[in-house]
Amino acid sequence: MLDALGVASAEASLFHVIHYGITVQPDDLPKWAAHENYSIGVQCTAEDCQAALISCLRKDWLQVINESTLIKIADELREGKILGPVYGFPATGEVDFTTTGAELWHKINDRCFARRNSFAYHDIVHEKSACYFVSHHAAVAELETINTQDAVVAVSGPHQVGPWRAQWWRRFFEGFRLDIEERRKWQGHSSGFAESCHFTFSQPSEEDAQRLHPILNYYNVTVAEWNVLSAMESDPRFVEDLVAYRLPRSLRCRKHDLRIGLEGCLRHGWIQILDKQSLDEIHSFIRNSPEFLALPKTAELRSDGRGLREDPLNPGQWIPTALPLESRWDEVDFTAVGADLYRLICAKWLGSGWEDGFVATKRYYREEHLYCESEEGFRRALQEFIAEGSVVETTRLTAIGPWCVHWWETFPAGYRLEVEIGDRY
Repeated sequence: MLDALGVASAEASLFHVIHYGITVQPDDLPKWAAHENYSIGVQCTAEDCQAALISCLRKDWLQVINESTLIKIADELREGKILGPVYGFPATGEVDFTTTGAELWHKINDRCFARRNSFAYHDIVHEKSACYFVSHHAAVAELETINTQDAVVAVSGPHQVGPWRAQWWRRFFEGFRLDIEERRKWQGHSSGFAESCHFTFSQPSEEDAQRLHPILNYYNVTVAEWNVLSAMESDPRFVEDLVAYRLPRSLRCRKHDLRIGLEGCLRHGWIQILDKQSLDEIHSFIRNSPEFLALPKTAELRSDGRGLREDPLNPGQWIPTALPLESRWDEVDFTAVGADLYRLICAKWLGSGWEDGFVATKRYYREEHLYCESEEGFRRALQEFIAEGSVVETTRLTAIGPWCVHWWETFPAGYRLEVEIGDRY
C-alpha cells in the first residue's frame, strides 16, 4: 500500500506523528516516529526515521516552520475565510506538513484508517479552577508564577480554608486556596482531569537516597517495601503498575523485588487490597471526618476512566458510562497505618516541610467548543462528559462554513457546539 504511493514506512511514521498535532523540533521527531504507537508498515528505528526526515524535507513533504511560513499560512486561511485552526498553529522551529505532504498523508489516511465524519474536536476556551496549598508562602509563590501566564485573566486569594484533605489519607491542619480563571482560544486545549495533585519541587536526589537507608532500617522497612509505599503517593494502582516514580533511580526495585515488598506491606498491614469492605470503610472514614475535601472524587477513589454500555434505545450500539466503584477492586492502596508511616519516614528523610510543595487542583467550570462535520459527533461527546461526572449546564449549536483542525486539515462546512460544563463532585 505504501509502496504504491512511493512512501517508505519510516516516512509514513513521521506523517503519523504530525497528523496528531505533535509538531516538535527536528531532533525530537525521529524519536517519536520510532515508537510502536506511530509505526505504519514496518516499525523503524530512530536512525531510520532520522534518514526519512531528511528525505521528506528534500521531497518537500515536510518543512521546518519559520516566521514567513506562519504568515503565509495565516494569510491563506484568512483569504479563504476558514475558521480555525482548532488546534492552533505550529511554533517556529517545529516540523510540520507542507501542502504536498498533507495531501499525501490524506491518501495514506484514507487507505489505512477508516475516516470518521462524526469525530468532534475539542477546544477549551474558558476555565475556572481552585488550587490548594499547604502554606500561605507556597500560595503566594505560585501566585507570582500564575500572574505571568498569558491565559490567566483573573486570580483571587490566597483564601484560608482550614483543615483539608486531598487523598483520603492526606490531611493538613490548614490550607490556602487560589481561585484561577483562564481564557484561551484556538489552542486545542483538551479536557484532562478535573482533579489532580502534584509536588512543585523535583524528586529526591541520589544524595538523598543515601540518607534514607538508616531511616528505613530504624523503622524496619525494606527498600522493596518502601518502593511499594512510595508508589501509593499518586493514587492506588494494580500490582503490575507498581512503580515509584518519585524515588531516585538507585532506590527503585525490579518487578520481582516489588512483589516481595508488596507481600511484606500486606503482612504488616501498611497496604490493603481494595474491595467492597475497604472502600466502604474509606467512605465511612471520609463522612465522619470534619476536614474539607479539596478533591472529593480523588478522596472517594472514584475512577477517572469511562466504560461502555449498550445503548437501550439503539441495540448494538455502545455509549460511554461512568466506571463503577468495583473498577477499583483489586488495586492496592494505603491503610491509615501505612499512610502515617509513609509520611513519618518522609518527614525524617526530607525534613518536616517535605509536603510544603504539595498542590491540589480542582477544576469546577469550563466552557468547551466542539467542532464536527456532522451533528452526530456531539452526541457521543456529551455522553462522555456525563460519564466523567460533569454537569452539562448549557449548549449552543451553530452551523459554520469552512473550518480547519490543523491549518492543513480543512472541511467545507460543519458545526460548532458551545458547552458550559460544571463538576458533579
